[in-house]
Amino acid sequence: MKIKKTLSVALCVAAVASFSSQAMANPVATPTSSTVAASTNQVGQKFTLAGVQTNANTVLIATQTTDIDLDGVKDTLYLIGDKNESPDFSNINLIVVNGKTNKVLNAGIKGFDGLNAKISYVNDFNNDHALDVMITAYSGGNNGSTNARIVTFRDDKPSIILGGDLKVKGERALFRTLEAVDVENDGVNELLGIRILHGEATSVVTGYEKVWFAYKNGEFQVSKTETTKEDPFKQPALGEQTVGQPFALQGIKTTDKSILIRKQVNDVNKDGVEDKIYLYGDKADELGYVSNINLVVVDGKTNTVKDSNITGFDGYKPEIQWIGDFNGDKANDVMFTAYSGGNNGTTDAYILSFAGDKIQPLLSVKPVVDGKPAFFDTLEQVDPNKDGLYDLVGSRKIHGDATSVVTGVEKTTFSFKDGAFKVVNKETVKSDSKPATTPTVTTPTPSTTTTTGDYTVGKRFELKGITTTPKTILLAKQTMDVTGNGVADNVLLIGNKDAANGGLVTDINIVVLEGKTKKVINSNIKGFDGYQPKINFIGDFNGDKSKDVMITVYSGGNSGSTNAYVVSFKDSGVKVLLNEYVKVKGQRSLYNTLKAVDVDKNGVYEIVGTKTIHGANTSVVKGEETSVLTYKNGAFQVKSTTVKKSK
Repeated sequence: MKIKKTLSVALCVAAVASFSSQAMANPVATPTSSTVAASTNQVGQKFTLAGVQTNANTVLIATQTTDIDLDGVKDTLYLIGDKNESPDFSNINLIVVNGKTNKVLNAGIKGFDGLNAKISYVNDFNNDHALDVMITAYSGGNNGSTNARIVTFRDDKPSIILGGDLKVKGERALFRTLEAVDVENDGVNELLGIRILHGEATSVVTGYEKVWFAYKNGEFQVSKTETTKEDPFKQPALGEQTVGQPFALQGIKTTDKSILIRKQVNDVNKDGVEDKIYLYGDKADELGYVSNINLVVVDGKTNTVKDSNITGFDGYKPEIQWIGDFNGDKANDVMFTAYSGGNNGTTDAYILSFAGDKIQPLLSVKPVVDGKPAFFDTLEQVDPNKDGLYDLVGSRKIHGDATSVVTGVEKTTFSFKDGAFKVVNKETVKSDSKPATTPTVTTPTPSTTTTTGDYTVGKRFELKGITTTPKTILLAKQTMDVTGNGVADNVLLIGNKDAANGGLVTDINIVVLEGKTKKVINSNIKGFDGYQPKINFIGDFNGDKSKDVMITVYSGGNSGSTNAYVVSFKDSGVKVLLNEYVKVKGQRSLYNTLKAVDVDKNGVYEIVGTKTIHGANTSVVKGEETSVLTYKNGAFQVKSTTVKKSK
C-alpha cells in the first residue's frame, strides 16, 4: 500500500472501507463537447458551460486549476451545486475541463448534498499515477458528518471511486471529519475518518475512533483503527497538516487559498517540550507567489496556539530558513524568508522569538543599514564563534556598467544588540574570473570542492562543478553510505522545474556529497525528464555489498510509464546499472510501476515492474503483467514474468 504526505483540514471527507455503490461501479459517460470557450463563471454566481446540464439555481461553489492527468497542461476544476434558500447545496457535482484538449469531463455525481462544500484534496488515491479529486460536504446538525466523493479522470474517463458512505465491518460508518493522509509518504493517499463514540445517550461521549481506509481491489477498505479517550476535536492541530495542502487550524484566520508551506518541530519557548511550527500563506498564482505569509506555533506542552499575526508579507519560495538563538536568551528563534522575484529580486525575512510564551519580532522584513532598510540577494544565518549564538549575513551582488556584469559580492554581518540587528562587519569579495570546472560526461570524476551547504528540497540548487540553470532545484535528498567507506553520504536529486511546463521536470541528475572526503560526485545523467521524480530506493542491486541509488520518474500522459536510473557510486566512482529503460530481446520494455524488492531475501534487490495489458484500445484492460528484473552480466534482465488476467 502506498501513500504520500497529505494534509488535514477541519472538515474533510467521509472515510471509506468496503463500499458498494452504483455510482462507484459504473464510470460516468463523458459529454461529447470537444471544445469549450474560456469560462467566465464566478464563484457564487450562476454557472453555465457548454455540454453541462444545469438548473436555474446552479452556482459555481469553487474552482481550481491543476494538472490532474500529468500531461504538462493545467486543467480547470469546477465544483457546482444548486443553491437552496438555506445555506446548503444540493446536486453537488464536479466538472473538469481538460487543459490540452478543452474537452468537458462530467463526474456525474448524483444525490450529493450538504453544507460547506469544497474541493478538499487533489491527490492520487488509487495508485494509477494520476491525480484524483476529493470533494466534501458537511451534513449539518449537532451530530453531523463530513461526507465525500472521490473521482478519477484518468484517460479522460470520469469514474467515481468513492460514491457513498464508508463501511466498517460491513456497517455504514459516518465520520465527523474525513482527511487525506499519505501514511507511507509515497504519493498515494489513504482516508482518515474520525468519529465520536457515545454511551447510552448521545450526550455521553465515551471516546473517539480513528479509522484509516486504503483503496484496494476497487474499493476503500479499512487498513487500521485506533481508539482514544483524548478529544481530537479540541486539539488546535487536528490530524496531520501536510505541506502543499490547504491549511486550517482552530483559532487561526485563513482563506480558501491558504496552504501549508513548511512545518517543523522544535522547542522554541524553552520549556523542554517540542512545539509544532507552521508556516502558511495564500497561494496567489501557479508561479509560486504566496501572499499573507504567517507563522503559527502550537505549544507542545499546553497545546495552545501562538499566532504571529504578521500582515502584508508576500513573495516567492517562502521557507523556514533557520531555527536557533539569535538574541542570546538561550531559546530558539524562528527565521523565515521569502523572495521578491524579478531579475534583481531580494530576500526578505522575519525572525521571531517565542521565549516566555511571548511573541517578539527580532527582525521585520529587512535589516537596517545607516538608518535605511537594506536590500540583499540572500539572508543567511552564521555562528561565527561556534557558541550557538547566530548572526545574520546579507549578501548582494556588485554590478559593473551593466547589471549582467557581476564584479563581486558584498557581505554584511548583523548581530542582535540592544533590541535590533546592527552591522558588525562588511566585506567585499571580488568575482573569480576563472570558469567553473564541469566533470566530463564519459568519465565522471569527483570534484575537489568541499562545500556541502544546507540544501533545501524545493529551493534553488547551486554547487561549484555542477552545471545548473536558474530553474535547477533540489528535488529530494537522502543520507546514506553509497560509496562503501562506512561514512554516510548526502545523496541529492536535482532537476530543472519551470512553472510554464506544469509538473514536468527536465535534466534530472544525481549528485553525491561524499561524507568522508567532502568531494562532489556527479553522475552526469543526461536527458532524463518526467513527472514526480524521486529517490525511489537505495540498496544493493548488483551484489557488490555497496548501496546503489534508484531514481524514478513518470512519463505522463494517458498511457504513461515509470522510467528509472540505477547508479552505483562504490569507491567514489560512477557506474550506471540501469539507463532509463529495460531491454527485452533488444526492445525497450515499458512498465507502469517499478519497485525495488529483495525477491530472494539475500540482501541483493531486484526490480519488479508491472504493466497493464490492453485490448484493441487502451480503454479495454485484459490483465496485468508482472516481471522480476535482476542485474546479471552487466545489465538488468528479465528473471521471471507472470500474467494475471482481468476478471
